[in-house]
Amino acid sequence: MNIFLKLIALLIVVKLAALSYLNFGVSVDVIDPLFRKTFRMSEAVILFGAFLGGIIFTLCLSYSTFSAISNKLKKESRNAEKNLVSAEASQDKIKMLEAKVETLEAALKEALKK
Repeated sequence: MNIFLKLIALLIVVKLAALSYLNFGVSVDVIDPLFRKTFRMSEAVILFGAFLGGIIFTLCLSYSTFSAISNKLKKESRNAEKNLVSAEASQDKIKMLEAKVETLEAALKEALKK
């Protein structure tokens, strides 16, 4: 699947490069709505800008996805560590109670001997 996605990405890059090369001499009137000016721009520049915009969008989307996964992984590791610590604390309590029981049994045997 990963190879298939890489192949599709490579085909898209080759197609955009071919379209940019074929339309390099073609100019388009672009209207800037902010400054209300019209200027001529090559279609190759527009296609290249769209390509870069797509790359930036993909990188941002990937980063947000990976950071969300990373946060979930950190949260799960903290929960696992908390569970481990609580299990160790429970085992320590059990050992302490067993030691107290042994001490009380020994004291009871001493008391019964007298």
